[in-house]
Amino acid sequence: PDLCKPEIIFQNTSTDYVNTIWDFGDGNISINSNQIYEYDQGDEYLVKLIIESDALCLDSTSLYISAMDYNLFLPNSFTPKTKDDLNDIFKPSLDILSDYELWVYNRFGELIFYSDDPKNGWDGTYKNTICQHGVYAWTIKYSCGSAIEIDYGIVYLLR
Repeated sequence: PDLCKPEIIFQNTSTDYVNTIWDFGDGNISINSNQIYEYDQGDEYLVKLIIESDALCLDSTSLYISAMDYNLFLPNSFTPKTKDDLNDIFKPSLDILSDYELWVYNRFGELIFYSDDPKNGWDGTYKNTICQHGVYAWTIKYSCGSAIEIDYGIVYLLR
């Protein structure tokens, strides 16, 4: 699936029907009973399911869904160079990002880490010196189709 296009599984649990129509709320429909649908962008949509019985009776249900992109994740804390060798590097959960850049700043706003490769993360050091336990700010930029996404957050460095 495309990182920038939220994908949702729709399942019809109706019984005794002969025809199905899904209206995905973005102008697209499907006659498949069960559907994996990829939205072009994250948003809220009114999704409708219409079914027809063999007696030509119609029934429908609708629900607002929130189709958001949750595929990209950055942790809110990490524990570099601890004895358990777990959670040692701060980096995004995906390494298939394009036009990617990550910046990490200390509490004074000083840039202490930069990478343009999503496979390379911050190890909790700056100029080969172990950084203090505390809160650090980050900015991430990556391509999402033709759009550039920029997100901001904080990460806790725990020692």
